[in-house]
Amino acid sequence: GRALAPLASEGVLVMGSASALRGMRRASTYSAARGAQLAYVQAVGTELAPHNVQVSPEGHTLWATSVSYGFVGVIDADLRSVEAAVATGMGPAHVVLTVDGARALVTNSGDDTLAVIDAERPALVRTTATGSMPHGMRPSPDGRLALVADMGGTTVGLHDASSGKRIGEIEVGRTPVQVAISSDGRERAQAMADKLKAPALRMGYDLSLAKAREWGLFISASRGTTS
Repeated sequence: GRALAPLASEGVLVMGSASALRGMRRASTYSAARGAQLAYVQAVGTELAPHNVQVSPEGHTLWATSVSYGFVGVIDADLRSVEAAVATGMGPAHVVLTVDGARALVTNSGDDTLAVIDAERPALVRTTATGSMPHGMRPSPDGRLALVADMGGTTVGLHDASSGKRIGEIEVGRTPVQVAISSDGRERAQAMADKLKAPALRMGYDLSLAKAREWGLFISASRGTTS
């Protein structure tokens, strides 16, 4: 698999045999071998496939994580070519770009770290400690924080978006996987705060859909008034 990794950006062509798809009489061993070859390349292709893809603020660069091989790929969206591969740590799950596009942040679920990448170079600047099995992540609208879901625990970590340093956490319950921003009104926000039993947690509300689109947030396909 590692031998094929450098070729992933160009594609891998298998020179096999039709016997992998349709058996041949008196050639069962050969057919089985060709079938194994095809299955192996398909499995490796799945491992090399990106787990999470994000678009840079200017829209010309894609960032994609490779969980199995511990790197994030930087792809020129116009030329459709891989420009760089930056090693981040074990099991990179999600990548996000800071609001100003200066940094890329990657959660490494395999070693409980957050990788901070200089997006212009691109190059790894540092890794910082997170909670258990960091997974989904979102930047705050003002660009100061990165909210990281600690999938192996019960918290959403608050990290400085520039340094990556963990500066706080919010108890949210078991196995948080992703972080989202809601447009719910005050009543529903208060109901959620009561459910979480977190009196110190300040709940935002009444984010308009127009403002959410302006910030480039994903809008869920719902029939409600706030999504």
